Amino acid sequence: MKDVLKGCPDYFAVLSGDDNLTVDLIKSGGHGVISVASNLIPRELTTMVSSALRGDFGQADQLNAKYLPLFEGIFIETNPIPVKAVLAMQGLIKETYRLPMCELNPKNRERLAVLVKELGVI
Repeated sequence: MKDVLKGCPDYFAVLSGDDNLTVDLIKSGGHGVISVASNLIPRELTTMVSSALRGDFGQADQLNAKYLPLFEGIFIETNPIPVKAVLAMQGLIKETYRLPMCELNPKNRERLAVLVKELGVI
């Protein structure tokens, strides 16, 4: 990504595709993120990215560190299955899937539920 940033014209935005790399990419000149985690913690992700973009890396790094386990945990199985499961845990959607997607493995659901409770996401 750093090589991409070196050769980019000013009008070309470079966005992270991984929540866990967002702050580091912005530190290197990136412009933001196409986020999965923002479906679950929109305010927190907005604060993290806005802080990084204005150069407040103390706050951005703190939020990134806090939510890093979430950024990793929501890929415990194929996206968007874990995100839909958490949205259902939050009471925002009904947890339904169309083939070829199916519900989370029960052990993974339990691990994810513990994680999001610990982080205050649900």
